[in-house]
Amino acid sequence: MPPKRSAPVDSTADTADTGSSSSVKRSKRAEATASVKAVEAASTASTNEGWKMFNEVLTFTPPGGIKGNSRVYGFDIDDTIITPKSGKTFAQNAADWIFWNPVVPQKLLEFHQKGYKIVFFSNQGGIGTGKTDPADFKKKLNAVMAAIPGVPVQIYASTQNGKYRKPATGMWGMFAKGGNAGVEPDLKLSAYIGDAAGRAKGWKAGCKKDFSDSDRKFAINLGVQFLTPDEFFLGEKPVAFTLEGADPKVWAKDGPLYEPATAKLIAPTQELVIMVGYPGSGKSFFSVKELEGRGKYLRVNRDTLKTKEKCLKVAEEGLSTGSSVVIDNTNPDAETRGEYIALARKYKVPARAFVMQTSFDEAMHNNQFREIVSNGQHEHVPTMVYHMYKKKYVEPTTTEGFSEIVKTHFRPKFDDPATEKLFFMWTPL
Repeated sequence: MPPKRSAPVDSTADTADTGSSSSVKRSKRAEATASVKAVEAASTASTNEGWKMFNEVLTFTPPGGIKGNSRVYGFDIDDTIITPKSGKTFAQNAADWIFWNPVVPQKLLEFHQKGYKIVFFSNQGGIGTGKTDPADFKKKLNAVMAAIPGVPVQIYASTQNGKYRKPATGMWGMFAKGGNAGVEPDLKLSAYIGDAAGRAKGWKAGCKKDFSDSDRKFAINLGVQFLTPDEFFLGEKPVAFTLEGADPKVWAKDGPLYEPATAKLIAPTQELVIMVGYPGSGKSFFSVKELEGRGKYLRVNRDTLKTKEKCLKVAEEGLSTGSSVVIDNTNPDAETRGEYIALARKYKVPARAFVMQTSFDEAMHNNQFREIVSNGQHEHVPTMVYHMYKKKYVEPTTTEGFSEIVKTHFRPKFDDPATEKLFFMWTPL
């Protein structure tokens, strides 16, 4: 179940009027009435007019078109522009919305009149999983746009995982290349506003911890200014936040590939190498490039062979014919590793452990990166698998039967500058 979003600012409170409760109630009734009227107005037009699906991104451009602009203000939708009128975490139907705060429409109009283009960028995975009817989403957003007359809006909604899901920048790239009439956005003059900001519980009285930090990371990846709805719409001061996961920008690109320095990467005689590390820790990259490619080791990989029994069989066949073998699996505990060490003993060859030094968060980043760069085609490894590995992990020692323990480092190298740039961005958790 997705974590709950942080509690929105009281959408019935008018920031320009701190008077009696009756004025607050009138504001609430007026806002609810505007919402209903907007839904009715939108339903008279074609729900699909202006909407298109590109590469699993649901987009909207006003039917009459919209001029390009170098100054772009991007916004998240849920709990930034609107919030459920029902008070529930997720909207119950197309009419279940009110503006996040009554000032939202006038603030959007103000910045449109100042010469900024308004674009909504939103993760809407529920559409991809079938939990959200795309017709309901379109109907709701048509109503939202009808309730902010005079402000042309473009919308990009990612419906799947991959390079178009925030904090990955695919949606912005789609807009910048094909949705802005050939005008390149000026990142220094643009900004992104969203509620997924990494704020802790109690960042404001009565507010929960932000459900995510993906909006802030999205802005960081783009290189634009980031603001929360509280900062942008209400003029509040920034509060403390924490970004979860690994920041790839601080990773060491260079340095030793392995240690100790006295270790030999390729053994002069036949051996068995057992890789140890999280999924996505760089085991296969290392095994393929360094051992299989340079040393002609026979690589045994369960993702390819599917079962442990088949892995043991292929490993034994390789050892019996004089080949060096590398077991390219996670191998978290002594019991799992012991079955392969027994084969090494049977054929009287030494066994070494190559232990990836990639952390939990770094491996999770690599997992997401593989999914993003393949646009969702690479099989996603669930977070649960990482926690299971962490729970089972026992550090290898020579008492298990290893002749040497080699600490191995993941050093990302890329031939394609665009892929390298993508790697060093924040990824979804």
